[in-house]
Amino acid sequence: MPPAIALLLAGAAASATMAGWLMATRGRSWPPKAFGAALLLAALAMILISGFELLPSAIAGGLSVAAAAAWAFAGGVIVVALQSLARRFGLGHNRLSRSATLIAVAIGLHNIPEGAATVAAAQLSVEGGVVTALAVGLHNVPEGIAVVAPVMASGGSRARAFWYTCIATGGEILGALIALAFAEALTQTRVAALLALVAGLMITLSVVELAPSGLTLLRRGGGGVQARFDDDPGP
Repeated sequence: MPPAIALLLAGAAASATMAGWLMATRGRSWPPKAFGAALLLAALAMILISGFELLPSAIAGGLSVAAAAAWAFAGGVIVVALQSLARRFGLGHNRLSRSATLIAVAIGLHNIPEGAATVAAAQLSVEGGVVTALAVGLHNVPEGIAVVAPVMASGGSRARAFWYTCIATGGEILGALIALAFAEALTQTRVAALLALVAGLMITLSVVELAPSGLTLLRRGGGGVQARFDDDPGP
């Protein structure tokens, strides 16, 4: 398959993340409990994906169990370090705002190997590329909601949620471009290490950011969170 078509398939799968943005910012008022439930479900999904997909794939890709655990631990350390930096430099006025930034970055990193996988499958066969793109696109929709939920729950605007979703989407495009331009450098062992690192990022992020934020919103209850439709990126 021509590289341009393979890239187009990867881009189509990546753009499905924007469907999550559309679903969560359609202009209706969402109660805090709805966003709280969305965050808890996203946390559970990220933990399950990490434990049953990313880490086993990393081990199958050539890493030993100890090496996979070490890379996952490194991912957890990165999340804790980013948390500390966010608090120290005032990046985000509350936990939800910080969570939004960390979630967008983590999902963007998670999407890099997905973009590469879509391109690799497309270069092997048209059918393989289409099936992979569909599978990736379907699970990108809830990922988009996971990115948007903390932005909106913290009072952010629709525009800010859009740009955060673009960060997550961009990871997949980056992965596709890397697969096309640097196929030789993207060795199986390096991909396996990246998968384990991202697993650690996602598990730690779910435990220290997503779950606590979701529980806070569930306890808050009442009221509603209305998407702001101005061009100001918001707090």
